[in-house]
Amino acid sequence: MTEQEQIKEALEILGRQVALMRKSLKLSQEELSEKSGISRQSISEIETGKSNITYESLIKLSNAFGMALDVKFRLVK
Repeated sequence: MTEQEQIKEALEILGRQVALMRKSLKLSQEELSEKSGISRQSISEIETGKSNITYESLIKLSNAFGMALDVKFRLVK
């Protein structure tokens, strides 16, 4: 798998997780936008894996979800 394919896959997985969390909290994209300060269009792009999400946006989303962000970076061979 190329580096670009890995990035695309990771963004799609992250986007699905954001969408699942939003839906589990019964929030529309517009409501999540208001709670997070991220535009509705950006949330749509994140959820569909079309946006390279920033760490700042991850923190804003986790705060809007009422959760802490736990990021673990590990290299595997």
